[in-house]
Amino acid sequence: MTGVTAGRHRTTSVRSRRSVGRWLVAWLVAWLVVDAVVVVLAGATLSAMGYRMSVVRSGSMRPTLDIGALIVSRPVSPLELRKGDLVTFRGVLFGGDNVTHRVVSTVRDGNEVEVVTKGDANQVGERWRVPAHGELGLTVFHVNRVGRWLAVLASGWVRTAAIWVAAGVLLRMLLAWIWQPAARGTEERAPAS
Repeated sequence: MTGVTAGRHRTTSVRSRRSVGRWLVAWLVAWLVVDAVVVVLAGATLSAMGYRMSVVRSGSMRPTLDIGALIVSRPVSPLELRKGDLVTFRGVLFGGDNVTHRVVSTVRDGNEVEVVTKGDANQVGERWRVPAHGELGLTVFHVNRVGRWLAVLASGWVRTAAIWVAAGVLLRMLLAWIWQPAARGTEERAPAS
């Protein structure tokens, strides 16, 4: 093998590795973009159907719900709650944050419903009142660990950064793909010395 042929072979090998690397990056970026779009569309669809999504931020419901679990709930009247249901409510005892705990009991008292809930990992439950005509979130299903990723995606700066990075990578790949054939054509036409 002559020096010129060996040099061409190395150049082809390097180009081939770069090409594979570019395609891997392209697939990764495309996968992330498609994932983000699916999550946004799924969230919008669920929201349009009246469902709510939330992310578990504490271990009070372990082992049923892990920290970072995604919860999908539908609005229900407090009068529809049954013992054992997982309900999401705004917990005054928890700084006004949404809390998802298991229903221990419900008792109607005039225009209010007294609800007792308890986290599966907690020793003590909490007693609170809600208007009988109010709404709470009844857990329809949950998926452990997914919520952490969705919580990160939900932050505005992450979404903006992801869109800019994805657009930049795709633009760079597109420009490289457009200009690459012109560069090859120039090499092939160069006179041999």
